[in-house]
Amino acid sequence: MAGGEGTSVTLISKLDIGDPLYLHPSDSSALTIVNLKLKGTENYSVWSSAMKLAMEAKNKFGFINVG
Repeated sequence: MAGGEGTSVTLISKLDIGDPLYLHPSDSSALTIVNLKLKGTENYSVWSSAMKLAMEAKNKFGFINVG
């Protein structure tokens, strides 16, 4: 295969969407994943639960330093 044509096919076939480092095309820094605005201690437990669920759904919760 001339010009490295086989390389892109091989790399794409090795993508693991379960890998926490995988960025889905819909992932964006401008994306709002939780519509609830944090208001300090007033709603922290509700906000943190919503954020945890959202991060787990994106397979990114492991990047959060809890504690």
